[in-house]
Amino acid sequence: GQVVMLTGHSGPATGGSIPNHQNPGGQGTSRGGQRYNVKKAPGSSRAGNCAAPKMLEQARRQGLTPLAMTEAWHGPPPPSGAPYSHGEHAESCDTCKKLLPAMLCDQPPPAKK
Repeated sequence: GQVVMLTGHSGPATGGSIPNHQNPGGQGTSRGGQRYNVKKAPGSSRAGNCAAPKMLEQARRQGLTPLAMTEAWHGPPPPSGAPYSHGEHAESCDTCKKLLPAMLCDQPPPAKK
């Protein structure tokens, strides 16, 4: 298959958004078709504000299967005091640590009884 690289950034969306992730109590659909609830983790970023969920949603819309992803910090250190410097790899925020696995799940919804 063809290799495609997507890039994204946190903050306001340009060229598209994932509104169901940016509204408290919203829902999303995983790669496998399972529904999941979107919730902000306490003290963390608002769901859908970070680059990773935006990139995964764009990949889903284009029919792509993500194989790998990394996040890097670009800009001055964050006001939260997190130890990130420009260009360094950065771990996902607590909201994304819960949201990304749900988005990537490729298992179909359980059969209804």
